[in-house]
Amino acid sequence: MLDSLPYNYEEAYKNTCDRILEQEYERKCLARHALRWVCSSRRPLNVNELRHAIASLDNDPGYSEEDLETERSILTSCLGLLL
Repeated sequence: MLDSLPYNYEEAYKNTCDRILEQEYERKCLARHALRWVCSSRRPLNVNELRHAIASLDNDPGYSEEDLETERSILTSCLGLLL
């Protein structure tokens, strides 16, 4: 098991990104949207802001609380890149 650990942060990051891309389509899209919002935000977003930001990407201009992704679904789709 220890022999399979990443050699450095770059390798660990690449491995995680590869695993994200191997997820089912909806989880992969959710991770991509969440990571884009977090990386392009001018300030740190709280979870509720991130949930609304992701929902705003939908083609439907109106959304309800039920349409928001859960914190757990966002975090698990990102496979540890967001905490």
